[in-house]
Amino acid sequence: MCLGLWSCQKDDPTAKDYVIFGDIYGKCFGECRTVYLVNEDGVFAENKGLNQFEDFSFDNDDLSKDKFKLAKTCLEIPKCLVENNIKTDAIIYDTEDYTWYIETKTNGIKSMIFFDKIDPDKDSELFDYVELVQSIHKKIQ
Repeated sequence: MCLGLWSCQKDDPTAKDYVIFGDIYGKCFGECRTVYLVNEDGVFAENKGLNQFEDFSFDNDDLSKDKFKLAKTCLEIPKCLVENNIKTDAIIYDTEDYTWYIETKTNGIKSMIFFDKIDPDKDSELFDYVELVQSIHKKIQ
């Protein structure tokens, strides 16, 4: 039983430190991307409404505990993202319509990257993180 108007609503998952990650097909609406948010409470799928390209909203109900167990390793964010000090020459764009997206918020500092690949010779830490995030993305779909 709810005791107040908002007492049964869950917190906004973006209110805490988080990682948003996913694949995006062009600048589009809705069904052409698969994006997730993970924070200390769980992993959340994006609402599949008509969201603008960078306008994400997430389900209030988290995915299964097994998926969270996999996804929470994404919260071990590399220093370059935490400090928003990304080596731009490590980011490779090789297609126009398909790209990956990672956004982090740590201690109030936001960082985001769009990329197709990361050059391991330019930033091995970011490359390893991206490999981890992409493998988790495949497993939780």
